[in-house]
Amino acid sequence: MRQAIFGRQPWWCTRNLGTSRPLFEKSVSVRLLFTAPPLQPSQKESTAMLPVDMPGRAYLFTSATDDFVQDYKVLAKMDLWDGLLDHSSGRMRVLDTCAGTGRWLQAFSEMLVIDKDVSVDLMDLCSDSLSVLGKRLDNLGNIGKNNLFEGDLCELGQVGVPALTYDVVTNMHGLYGIAKHLLPAALQGMHDTLKPGGTMIIAIGTKSSPYQHVAEFFGQVFTNDEDIMQALSGLGIQSSRKFITYKEEYAVTDKAGVERFLMDECGGNTY
Repeated sequence: MRQAIFGRQPWWCTRNLGTSRPLFEKSVSVRLLFTAPPLQPSQKESTAMLPVDMPGRAYLFTSATDDFVQDYKVLAKMDLWDGLLDHSSGRMRVLDTCAGTGRWLQAFSEMLVIDKDVSVDLMDLCSDSLSVLGKRLDNLGNIGKNNLFEGDLCELGQVGVPALTYDVVTNMHGLYGIAKHLLPAALQGMHDTLKPGGTMIIAIGTKSSPYQHVAEFFGQVFTNDEDIMQALSGLGIQSSRKFITYKEEYAVTDKAGVERFLMDECGGNTY
């Protein structure tokens, strides 16, 4: 049986998570994750992050515990990981798709993997992001020797990603820009890389999430959880959802922190 998990973030406050088992010759379970952070007034000041300059863009490096966004830590510490790690025989192989610059991966490495036997391969469409990710990996020595794949999520086989290989495939907020008509190809491609009994975890903001609302404000249409559920259903993959709630706290006077969250994280996140 293979397993898929899907998730997204709603406006301000909650996230959803779900689980399901698709009806395939090799059974797979699909889990849908829905999450959304509420913006809460707080007397805490935002944590400063060190900018790393790259051609045309600035990336932020920091330890996961110091990341000013809770999102990555919440996704890295979900209870479902305990079950996956506990039931893994030998080294658990993970493929992180749409990995970006690796901020979720860093939280996963620091807060969950620690000394567990896990190996993570990564793929992304953006060579710029993969360049930064490569530098980040220099400090993440507990996730094995990593293969980096550059290319289209809908063409994983063509960029060298092996089929029937991974215990877990993740996609953390990477499907927003995938057009609705391309979702089945992207989801099936990720699914095909799973071993029998594997799990796919997808996180994305719900319609009530700032990740969706900021895009709408600028006249853009992002893929949402309903689109993904519809595509999974069309592929014959059943899914269930669970909601996770967490808080993003900012000082009442921290206008810059709120703007950074909305514009940089929700509006143009480089992850």
